[in-house]
Amino acid sequence: MKKYSVIAVLVLIAVLALSFFKSNSGTSTTGTTGSLAGEFSEGVHYRKVDSQNIAKSPDSESVKIQVQEFFWYGCPHCQNFEPAIRQYKKTLPDDAELVQIPVVWNEATRLHAAIHYVALESEDLEPLQDDLFEKIISIRKEGNLEKHKDEVESVFAAHGFSTDDFRDRLDATDIQSRVNAAAELMRSAGITGTPSMMVDGKWVILNNEDVSKVGPFNVIDQLIDKARQNR
Repeated sequence: MKKYSVIAVLVLIAVLALSFFKSNSGTSTTGTTGSLAGEFSEGVHYRKVDSQNIAKSPDSESVKIQVQEFFWYGCPHCQNFEPAIRQYKKTLPDDAELVQIPVVWNEATRLHAAIHYVALESEDLEPLQDDLFEKIISIRKEGNLEKHKDEVESVFAAHGFSTDDFRDRLDATDIQSRVNAAAELMRSAGITGTPSMMVDGKWVILNNEDVSKVGPFNVIDQLIDKARQNR
């Protein structure tokens, strides 16, 4: 892959990166959702997804309501959003779960998506993810993907993965199948920027000032309730 294609994607992401995730990354507040419930509406705070054409999640076996974050390890906005995502995950009801879906726009992000699914096999995921954000953001403009693998290999090694295990899992059929599923889900949901949030494969949170004012997690909480009622 040529270097300029990676840089082109970075420019696109920079343009589409969403300011409300930076300024409103706190978790939902008790009572806030109820008082603002009437203000959350389609076309203002979220958009509907064509549920008939939406692809299956890479974690499609789950019966829970999925809150999905589309992200990229090379995205500084996603890195900044990560603490809020982790905190919000702790507040979810028993019938809902938060799942991170890596975006796949080109060969570089495809590699990083595979890295994510290998990382999920770690017994201590969060420290590993912290290091992956740091490493991949630092090398995201490097066009030689073999250098990406070499650099990330050292990160996994520091977290107990052998070189052979990391390389074997990166190219494994099940890992690549999950990457393909993530790419298809992203495409069918119309995801064009990171981070982006979707609820139950039906609604994508909009990235605008209206959502910024009320807080994205409050909108998500209401959509979880809506998903529950529709089941």
